[in-house]
Amino acid sequence: MIPDVTPNGVFYLPPTGWLTSFYNPPKNIYTLFFYFLLIFENKRLNLLVSNTTMPALSFKALDTFYVNFPEKLSEQKVIGSLLKKLDSLITLQQRKLEQLKQLKKAMLQQLFVDKNNKQPNSRFKNFKGNWEQHRLEEVAQVTMGQSPSSKNYTDNPNDYVLVQGNADLKSNKISPRVWTKEITKQVHKGEIIMTVRAPVGYLAMANMDAVIGRGVAAIDGNKYLYYLLQTKLMDRTWEKLSSGSTFESISSNDIKNLEIKVTETEEEKLITKLMNTVTYFVTLQKNNLTQLTTLKKYLLQNLFI
Repeated sequence: MIPDVTPNGVFYLPPTGWLTSFYNPPKNIYTLFFYFLLIFENKRLNLLVSNTTMPALSFKALDTFYVNFPEKLSEQKVIGSLLKKLDSLITLQQRKLEQLKQLKKAMLQQLFVDKNNKQPNSRFKNFKGNWEQHRLEEVAQVTMGQSPSSKNYTDNPNDYVLVQGNADLKSNKISPRVWTKEITKQVHKGEIIMTVRAPVGYLAMANMDAVIGRGVAAIDGNKYLYYLLQTKLMDRTWEKLSSGSTFESISSNDIKNLEIKVTETEEEKLITKLMNTVTYFVTLQKNNLTQLTTLKKYLLQNLFI
């Protein structure tokens, strides 16, 4: 988001790019253009920052810093105004994404039953009665990961994808990073992956078969169970279970003995369908924001020299 840019100067603070004092651009440079020029030149500016307890960028250092800019003020105004509008649009889309995330969180809280109740706060028409309580292992098979020998790790995509932890998951899916020639324990496409070592309780739906290391577990459950387990991350269930250990982790028994509450199949299907819809819009909004951020980066690289 663009900070206030006055007609008299632009804020700049090394090494983050924000400022402690005014730096007045010359009269032949449009202030808004100059602001984005500083963003473009951020890496070069940081090379001038003093190596002290409190990093600072002195005016003396700036006297040795040269930049290129169009001579015509009108061209500078076009570039500055374009990038400001794009920044404003990015800010707007960030707010929309946050609103969608909050909506999804509220729906998870309303549509699923917490440990202190027997029915959800919000329910579809024609469904009544209490939800049934079960241990997780009673409704789904849990497989704890087992790491292959490191000598069998490869960077060959023709070998087996290895999921060791949160670093191998992106956007709630497997993001291949390491491969292995050895099969120990596996997760199959369509199953749930959950991290069991710091950070604990993060989830993904397996979009491919993979070997799983000891940092994750595979849960042979459906999409309804996937959303239900998200509520356990929200209410800090896993954090409470792992808080006593030196290294944040949860055991096979912690997962298998987790108490969950389920309802009849048709109600589960409706909940899943609704959660799928809001998740789709969250993902769509993330993609929109990524495209705008990429566009801004492209413009900064191509509108400045």
